[in-house]
Amino acid sequence: MNLLFAFDQNYVKQFLCTFRSVLYHHSKNISLTIFILYLDTTKDNQKNVIQLQTDLENLRKIKSFDDNIILFDHQRVTNFPIKVNDHVSLATYIRLFITQYLPDNVDKIIYLDSDLIIRTSLHVLWEKDLKDNYLAAVSQGRKNPEQFYRHYYNFKGFTRDKFIIFNAGVLVINLKLWRKDKLLDKFIPFIKDNHKHLRFHDQDVLNCLCMDKWLKLNWKWNYYLNIKHSPDQRINDSKIIHYNSSDKPWNSDYTNDAKKYWTKYWKEYPSEKK
Repeated sequence: MNLLFAFDQNYVKQFLCTFRSVLYHHSKNISLTIFILYLDTTKDNQKNVIQLQTDLENLRKIKSFDDNIILFDHQRVTNFPIKVNDHVSLATYIRLFITQYLPDNVDKIIYLDSDLIIRTSLHVLWEKDLKDNYLAAVSQGRKNPEQFYRHYYNFKGFTRDKFIIFNAGVLVINLKLWRKDKLLDKFIPFIKDNHKHLRFHDQDVLNCLCMDKWLKLNWKWNYYLNIKHSPDQRINDSKIIHYNSSDKPWNSDYTNDAKKYWTKYWKEYPSEKK
């Protein structure tokens, strides 16, 4: 099973928390390889990579896994649109480049944001048959996406009247098809052509260019906390919890009851200790 994480130097602790929750539920009988696309704009980036490797070595006390840390060239995204008040950084765009940074023999991968808590084994998700789709994801859950995402109508070449949007925090990606159809060659021009209209960053890019080629996953695989769920969609039944708003559980002023799920993995897990 292959997992992908992409983050910058400000999200290392958050990644470690999310990955702890993955390992806690992962079966020892299933091989696990993680790829980390790491963006670090500091002068100590090499030192920070070494520290990240040390952190991963400590996590191997929980479960065995193979890792690949790839230092991402921040110049690739320097001119991409981001606002001062956005709760994400330029690192959000990293995942658009995965076909260029990951080995050619990796045909499929699960991408995970670093503000998730995993509550079950991901093997069922890994076994999902993507067929001829670019990816599998959970829909964004808006009753009228054409209204909430009205900025889509400003995108060059966008002609849809009705559409469904997916949340990009949990993705099962068909890398083989991404390479075959050269999606990266489409992502970059799309950003350039629609620079001033992008509101949800790479999620807008992925949705527009994968709109008719994505497989809908059950809501349990990405229970995001910034919308009102139906009564039958309870957090205790979720498989993955996504803290996807600007209000984050590692902040001292976070008051949502969902903080308890994050706190369980936030610091060193018992099995990591000597």
